[in-house]
Amino acid sequence: MVAQYAGVSIAEATRMLRAYAERHQVGLAATAQDLTGRRLDLAAVTRSPDG
Repeated sequence: MVAQYAGVSIAEATRMLRAYAERHQVGLAATAQDLTGRRLDLAAVTRSPDG
């Protein structure tokens, strides 16, 4: 889902998910559940932290 949206490898998509979870101090599983439940926008996860 993240990899396809962002056009990146699975490894890079995983890094993006982990970075988002760490920045927002939430668990990786919670982040994934929010994505699949459409409570979190893919753009928020794939966006660079500095812009």
